[in-house]
Amino acid sequence: MPYAHYGADFRRGQGGINRPAFVAELTGSWLPAAPAVHARLSRAGARIADVGCGHGWSTIALARAYPAAEVIGYDVDEPSVAEARGHAAGTGVRFVHGDAVAVAGEGWFDAILVLEALHDMARPIDVLAACRKALVPDGTLIVVDEKVAPRFTAPGDVIERLMYGWSISHCLPAALAEQPSAALGTVLREDTVRELAAAAGFASVQVVPVDAGFFRVYRMEG
Repeated sequence: MPYAHYGADFRRGQGGINRPAFVAELTGSWLPAAPAVHARLSRAGARIADVGCGHGWSTIALARAYPAAEVIGYDVDEPSVAEARGHAAGTGVRFVHGDAVAVAGEGWFDAILVLEALHDMARPIDVLAACRKALVPDGTLIVVDEKVAPRFTAPGDVIERLMYGWSISHCLPAALAEQPSAALGTVLREDTVRELAAAAGFASVQVVPVDAGFFRVYRMEG
């Protein structure tokens, strides 16, 4: 089921669900929990890419938190990009209708963020590799994805059940609409994230020590 077939109500609902965390917590606690990254993005001339930005709430929050940086949001869904531009009117934030290949074409970036989007991608290794290529040599990729259990157990807890519900109703069908597909689904476990990062060429994957609620924050480098 292609993402576009879910329609405007779903698209806006998804943006609304993530908005509180992206507006308040992303720059309020998640990134400050990685002090070296936070300090770097605070410098004049820093460049930040927000890949899979959706409605752009995270991109706008990044631009407000790091006013001396250039922040660009990227998304493959054209209606989402159009709405993101509307939300950001007057802020100077730039949005691009494109994927990680477009990001690689506009490097170099001090940091790239993939927020609540990696598990939706049909070719996640290609996306991570393109992001790595677009980073400065000592740059950082921040991935935020679901904080699910380390391994499958039955019966799963409430969070596992919630995430599998999302997976079968949206994330997995949408990823399968594009072939070939890794068919990850919403329940993206930490070991799988590490495997994807290693396959994309990253030498280091750390879990940022911060309480991000439903989410786990990863820092990838090298």
